[in-house]
Order: sequence, then structure tokens, then C-alpha cells
Amino acid sequence: MLSAHSPPSLLLLFLLLLFSVLLPPSLLSPTPLSHSPLRWTSPHDPCYHLDGRPRHCLSEFINAAYGVPVVASHPSWAGSSPERNVSSLTDLHNPHNLTCLAG
Repeated sequence: MLSAHSPPSLLLLFLLLLFSVLLPPSLLSPTPLSHSPLRWTSPHDPCYHLDGRPRHCLSEFINAAYGVPVVASHPSWAGSSPERNVSSLTDLHNPHNLTCLAG
């Protein structure tokens, strides 16, 4: 029978140890619920200031269509004019000539 002053069981000690090991360190900090969205991400994210505030950023340009066959629709008035050929894209990256391709 357990008395009011009996020592804690081994199971209780094990659970306490397990909880302390698995507890995220951020919960132990002075400000556990920080507003920083970067708490669990890379500290070098270019889209956030060092204090976690978001900032305007553009992702790296990746020309995913370069050298890939293109299938595109065109308006009926364009006909089959050779100057309206869409079989390839030739708009390489130029920061002064922004192009938006809808996919």
C-alpha cells in the first residue's frame, strides 16, 4: 500500500526524463511563444528579416521551359503565320524584361 510520503515510482521518473528530453528548447526560453515564423526554419531565409518579420523577396529565376517542347494555344485570328510560331521559347532571363508565362 502506498503512503502519502512514498518515493516516486520508476515509471514516473522515466516519464519525467522522457518529457524533459523531448521538450522543444523553444518552450523553455523566456519568450516561448515568439512571433518569429523562423523558429524552426533556416536562419538564412532571404524572405525574412533576422527578427522574423517577412520582407519582399523574389525567388531565384529558374527557366524551366528552356529547351523543352512547348504546346500552346493561340487565337483563331493568328492563323498559321510563321512569325507566331510557339514551338520554342527564346526569352532568356533578363531582369529588365520581365515575362509572365501562364501554365
